[in-house]
Amino acid sequence: IAGLSMSRPAMAILYDRGSFSYDDGAGNTGIVNLIYDKDFDITWVGDGNFAQTTCFDVDGKMTWFEADAWARGLTIGGSTDWRLPTSLNQDGSGPVGAFHATGSEMGHLYSGELGGAYSLISARSDPDLGLFPNLKDYRYWSGTETLSGVTTLAWNFDFSKDLQSANHHQSGFFYALAVHSGDVGAAPVPEPATVALLGIGLVGMAVAEVRRRRKKEMQLIISK
Repeated sequence: IAGLSMSRPAMAILYDRGSFSYDDGAGNTGIVNLIYDKDFDITWVGDGNFAQTTCFDVDGKMTWFEADAWARGLTIGGSTDWRLPTSLNQDGSGPVGAFHATGSEMGHLYSGELGGAYSLISARSDPDLGLFPNLKDYRYWSGTETLSGVTTLAWNFDFSKDLQSANHHQSGFFYALAVHSGDVGAAPVPEPATVALLGIGLVGMAVAEVRRRRKKEMQLIISK
């Protein structure tokens, strides 16, 4: 059984961490779900067009500068340091300009988690798509910049055809996803002192139960 379990391929799994309060830095507040990607150890905002949902932007299409500032200005579940996804590979190499660039955060989300493959993401039937309402068949900004001659461009991922590229100027209008390193929505791990107190309490309860039973047995013996 151990051998069979080790030979099975790893499955990509997204974890819905539930609802958390947000503040987008522009006076808009509410609740949004956070989605944890264990493969990349990152937490996504569970909305494919969150900037429009919060009324930060009328249609959610922003320049790279607007999108970058929007992501950095988010506070969700008390956590700041939100950002645009990186186009670098998970090992820090790249970026790779190509179709099916699965090494980047958005490339992995599209192919590894949402079942996309060279087509409109809306045409897929992966159940995890329900975790990202409002996801568009269009380009999304990444936070990765690149210099082309004297012009600064920004990398993006096209959810309509599985393409990662850097051939668009930062003044273009694309959608944006927000992401955070680590598992933002995970339940807090108890402090060692708390665990110790819990253990002491459980031991005390066990001792009290033993004493109660012995006392009851002695009363039965005396009554006989």
